[in-house]
Amino acid sequence: MNRFLSSIGGKLALSLAGLTLLTIVATIAIVVIFARAGETVNAFTAEQLSVSASSARFAEMGQAIRVDVPKLARATDAASRSRARQTLDALFERLGEPMSVLTRVTPDLQERVDTLVDRLKANIAELDKSVARRTLLSDQLSKAIARVNRLHADFLMEVEPLHADASFNIRSAIERSASDGSPAAVEREVAYGRALGRLDASANLAVGLMLRGASESDRLAIEAVQRGLSGALADASRDAQRLETIESALSLRQIWAEIARYGGRPNDLLDLRLRESGLGQKNDRLAAENNELLDQLGSIVASAVRQSVVRAGDAAGKSQQILDRGRLVAVSFAVLAVGLLVVFGATFIRSRLILRLTKVLSAMRAIAAGDLDQPVRIGGRDEIGQIAHAVRLFRRRSRRLLRQRDELTAANALLVNEMEQRRAAEDDLRRTQAELLHAGQLATLGKLMASLAHELNQPLAAMRSCCHNAARYLQRGEADQAAAKLNDIDRLAERMATTSQHLKNFARKPECDVMACDLDAVIAGALGLFDDRLRAEGVTVERSQPDGPVRVLSEPVRLERVFVNLISNALDAMEHQAAPRLRISVEPAAPFVVVLVADNGCGIADSVRAKLFEPFFTTKTVLDGLGLGLSISYKTVNDFGGRLEVESNESGGASARVELIQA
Repeated sequence: MNRFLSSIGGKLALSLAGLTLLTIVATIAIVVIFARAGETVNAFTAEQLSVSASSARFAEMGQAIRVDVPKLARATDAASRSRARQTLDALFERLGEPMSVLTRVTPDLQERVDTLVDRLKANIAELDKSVARRTLLSDQLSKAIARVNRLHADFLMEVEPLHADASFNIRSAIERSASDGSPAAVEREVAYGRALGRLDASANLAVGLMLRGASESDRLAIEAVQRGLSGALADASRDAQRLETIESALSLRQIWAEIARYGGRPNDLLDLRLRESGLGQKNDRLAAENNELLDQLGSIVASAVRQSVVRAGDAAGKSQQILDRGRLVAVSFAVLAVGLLVVFGATFIRSRLILRLTKVLSAMRAIAAGDLDQPVRIGGRDEIGQIAHAVRLFRRRSRRLLRQRDELTAANALLVNEMEQRRAAEDDLRRTQAELLHAGQLATLGKLMASLAHELNQPLAAMRSCCHNAARYLQRGEADQAAAKLNDIDRLAERMATTSQHLKNFARKPECDVMACDLDAVIAGALGLFDDRLRAEGVTVERSQPDGPVRVLSEPVRLERVFVNLISNALDAMEHQAAPRLRISVEPAAPFVVVLVADNGCGIADSVRAKLFEPFFTTKTVLDGLGLGLSISYKTVNDFGGRLEVESNESGGASARVELIQA
């Protein structure tokens, strides 16, 4: 513990712990103060927002109620009245939410709000009933007006022929009176005509007054029309009674009697209009009362908003006082913290840290510049003293490393010399390997030369014989026979050229680049080098391959040498076989092509299988081979990205499996 307190870390930790504790106390105090202010502001802000939002919603719904109440008052049928009433009921249900918020904020307004809302609902209910009655009266009035119009039309249709009859009867009575000298008939017909005319006029006047009164909206005007209608009905009824003795006027009197019923009770058309007009005025009054009630509710909402604004102002004042105290506390703690930091920086950081670190840094720079004799005169058990001790250790180790560097420089020079010697030895080894590979190729060529010489000697002997015979045929003038012999010579020359081309291709220097080549042509070229030996030894060659060309990634010359080596080894293995058989199969196995070269020879012993691809390993005599064929073939196939394997067959003989990348 004492060691920790004596260190820079311990001293800084104690100092920082004190400052941290002071900061935590200051932070807690400030947080508490500002939390109180925030809670106060938030509470009244929430109240103000809820009051403002409720006031806005009330204004919106109040305006909607003001718009929909006239719709209800002007409804002309049950459907429009029902829609308007449902809309108003929904608005009153939604009105409860903002009003509940306002009354919760201002409880003293609860009773007034409830009273006004109840009165509004009662007013709407009364208006709905009044509109329903007025709608019923309007339907009755419309039906009555339609009936009066139809009766009036019937009346006019009936009265017109009666006027014509009355005129005819008067003329007839005048004519009869002139002949018999009796004026009574004339007077009777004239009285009938006058009564009919007055009835027609009074009926038209009565119907006109009914329709006029039904179109009036002022109560006084309707009552004036009603008084005039009474006189017209009385006059028409007296004239109708004078026509009771006239049978032809029976239908007219019946029509008039039905028209007259709409001028008095119980079917008084104008009375229906008066009652409808009274209900309309009542509806207008209820709508006006509804607007007044909404205005009173609006004044209550405005009062609640004003009270909320006053309380919000008081809350803002309290919050400002709390914030002022918080700022004072924050400034006090900040001044105290700054004072402590100044004292700490002047007494500890400058004297115990900066000055000592400057000395250590100066010594380190001198040592880094190469002055390993620079003294480091800083002590102590704290971290700076430990750094100074580490610098001294670094100085000593640097001196030791300089000595080791000189020793390593000398050793490095020896290693460079040895590497050059080894590089020269590797170059010699590569040249030796190249010479050995060339020797292996020459050995293979040597083995092929005997059979190739025999293969060339036979066509040469045949060509000499053909030349001799052609000369004899020419001497005898047998040109056709001479031409046939010349064709034989050409065919033999082409055979020799093909054989020499195989040998040339096998002996030429291979290309370095890998390309796509025809696998069938490569295998055919390799087999072509062994045509004479295959015939001489009676070897049966079996080939199987897919239809169409098979192309692989390789270099044709080097790949042909691989198959020459494999075929040569197979023929050597079948040298003492009674029925030698060589089988070469090609099988695509994406992404590879597998070539299998199998024989029925002596096979491969287990003891030599692991050494088959080692350079200079062979089971033949020295004159028959150097043991490089399979080694060269293995490396060549690997260079092509493929794989070469040799194993014994269960039925006897050996198989060489070559995997090449399919092009």
